[in-house]
Amino acid sequence: MFRRVVLITGMVAALLPAERALAFNKAGHQAVIQLATLQLDNGAREQLAQWYGPQWQRDLIALADWADQGRPDPLYSKVLFAQGAATFDLIDNCPGNQCVLAAILESRRVLEDSSYSFFQKKEALQYLMHFVTELHIPVNAGRKADNGGLDQTLITSDLREVTLDWVWNQDLYSQVTDSWFVQAQRYRRRLGDLPVEEWQQSLDPINWALETHQIALDTAYVFAARGQYDAAYRQAAMPVLETQMIKSAVRLAAMLNSIL
Repeated sequence: MFRRVVLITGMVAALLPAERALAFNKAGHQAVIQLATLQLDNGAREQLAQWYGPQWQRDLIALADWADQGRPDPLYSKVLFAQGAATFDLIDNCPGNQCVLAAILESRRVLEDSSYSFFQKKEALQYLMHFVTELHIPVNAGRKADNGGLDQTLITSDLREVTLDWVWNQDLYSQVTDSWFVQAQRYRRRLGDLPVEEWQQSLDPINWALETHQIALDTAYVFAARGQYDAAYRQAAMPVLETQMIKSAVRLAAMLNSIL
């Protein structure tokens, strides 16, 4: 059983070192939230309108990076696995409840518990939106041995050293030239060709973490075997990243529809 992670009730952010895990690209978060809001049912929409007013969709998108501004620890970006891991273990994979998975579970618990205040539920929602997306970025469920890509470096075409974490959380999506709104509409048009029902079969974030870890092993780390971050890497990685973003929006919407 998870100990309560004090995300909602007054955790103070510490000063973070320069090598902290990077949050996923802000515009990427905005595209995911926009796509998720388009899939909400009437009950969820009505609840959000009560909390945020008639412009609730605009306000949620504006809050896309809100969780980063108050994030208590960079460990909340990731849940890491040892080599060969096939299951999730609280002590091994989320020590001290400091991982992205714990952040999601605590946020969901607050939303489901009627004893929490309106203000606390809004904060929980804003954390949930943020961290569901972060869990689906492959390196954020990466290998413990390289700290989820923070300790693995690649060489760019102009001979700079960059981390695998930076590649997936910042640079890949920054290559997109369209606005987050246009991207969300493009992703929406793809939904009919994707296994949406399969993605929604489990709303258990532990299953999502294990799935994302396997995707990281099959893609992010395989692509990095050459030690280079170049056009070939981006061409292989971008479809994976965008599918994960769409998947996170689908699951976020399904979770909110089941809670709100």
